[in-house]
Amino acid sequence: MEIDRRDFLKGAIAAGITAAVSGPLLNSPAFAKGKEVTVKPLKYFFDTHNREHKTFPAKITPAQFEGFYAKYEKACYAEGVIPVRLHVGYDEGRAFCLTLAPDAESVKRAHDRAGLPYDTITEVAMATPGDTFFRRPA
Repeated sequence: MEIDRRDFLKGAIAAGITAAVSGPLLNSPAFAKGKEVTVKPLKYFFDTHNREHKTFPAKITPAQFEGFYAKYEKACYAEGVIPVRLHVGYDEGRAFCLTLAPDAESVKRAHDRAGLPYDTITEVAMATPGDTFFRRPA
């Protein structure tokens, strides 16, 4: 699928994908020259990490996590994965990450590249409570 740079940016902003605006794709020579770039359709994935399962460090400070996350973010971009949102419970030793990726294998490769174990990686659909609970019959 070929997509124009402006159309890509409009679509990314409309979808709330602010992470895409700072990603390496937009800093690539093709985008700098305004050329068309082939973009794979992306899906949302949610991955989990838990200290009890040894998929989250036993002890880590927010500053240490920031350094590690930079490594993970670089691995994500190398695998075509866009980190969207991260929720971390330092005291509980848990993390929940939302990413955009072409497939679950890309998310797994990004984790492996960064040396980050995970409990689960699940494809998810974005929905509001209204989408889920208040559907009206057609």
